[in-house]
Amino acid sequence: MKNLEIMNKHRFGLYNSCNGFLLHMKLDKEYITPKYLIYNPLTKENFYFCEERCRIWGFFFHQLERDYKLLVYRFDKINQTCHYYMYGFNTKDKRKLGSFPYYPLLFNNHAVLVCGALFWLVAGLKTKECSKSIMMFDLKSENIHVMPHLGPTCTHSFYLENWKLHYQMVLLEIDGRLSLSNVCKETVEVWILEDLANWMWVKKYVVNLDIPFDHDACRHSHPVVLFQSGNLLLNWPARGPFWCNLSLNYLCKIKLDLNKVDSDFVFYATKYTSNFGSLRGSNIFYDSFKSCDIFPSCSTSL
Repeated sequence: MKNLEIMNKHRFGLYNSCNGFLLHMKLDKEYITPKYLIYNPLTKENFYFCEERCRIWGFFFHQLERDYKLLVYRFDKINQTCHYYMYGFNTKDKRKLGSFPYYPLLFNNHAVLVCGALFWLVAGLKTKECSKSIMMFDLKSENIHVMPHLGPTCTHSFYLENWKLHYQMVLLEIDGRLSLSNVCKETVEVWILEDLANWMWVKKYVVNLDIPFDHDACRHSHPVVLFQSGNLLLNWPARGPFWCNLSLNYLCKIKLDLNKVDSDFVFYATKYTSNFGSLRGSNIFYDSFKSCDIFPSCSTSL
């Protein structure tokens, strides 16, 4: 309970999980250098990660290397380039994957691991392009590709601003396959990647909304949160979280046992599997909770 109280005190938000390890994030006032905490609720082991102007965009177990990994990116404002790196826990290595004029969409989900590759939505630093909106990192070849999203155009978006192009989309893992949820005004489309080699997508589900989403639906976090056991978890602005049964197209409101919940709160959920394993020994993490200020300083930039 003490560790959870400290996390609440320092306003850490749940961000991701991997094999029983929970990844929490705390943004700074400028939204430039987040601080990250990895915590195992069973063993009470905890570590933090903080590098100047760096963000974690993937936390996963690499089956080929038998090691936990972090996908990290840093935006180079001077050169208008986004640098991507891979960190290893047990191997204690840090290597650069490449530099590209594409950055992950803000307020979107972290990278999704399916079919031996990581996928995440990106936007161009200068122009937003539908033909270059999904980045894929092949774990075996370690090659990075930039792919188009499904469909011919983004005409279904309720955003008028060009810089918000694709903000209505989110990638998820559904039954071991990559999926893309596209939020429209009165529906949520769920697409499944059926053929990775040919990049063939199929529209699998369409969720009909009884009240349309407004233009603020993706303001702080994406309304499509999670998929589990045939149900889609939605965080509806001003209404709260709902489970949606995709087969029956039925919405069920989730009752939160809280005294007071802001109608505009950010709701996030992640799949969790208990694990008594340890991450101790990595030189890129440091024991936290050593004092009242658990982040005395950030390490030097990459």
